[in-house]
Amino acid sequence: MPDWLTPQSPLSIPFEEHVIGADLAQSILFLLEPENAHLHQEFFKLLYDDYCRLLKMHIDKEDGCLFIMCERVLT
Repeated sequence: MPDWLTPQSPLSIPFEEHVIGADLAQSILFLLEPENAHLHQEFFKLLYDDYCRLLKMHIDKEDGCLFIMCERVLT
């Protein structure tokens, strides 16, 4: 984790969401391996739905907050 990313940084939550998203994606890829096919039916939809929810929430934060703050700083 970068030094500038402290718990007080407004970027700490979106950064954590990137980490969670990567973990969910890795879990989905794990289920796609042939030797894990027995787990696919039980867990794929749950992980997929969680990933989609996280992604939509994260994009909304970027669009509705982060990018607006960046525009204000840059103009």
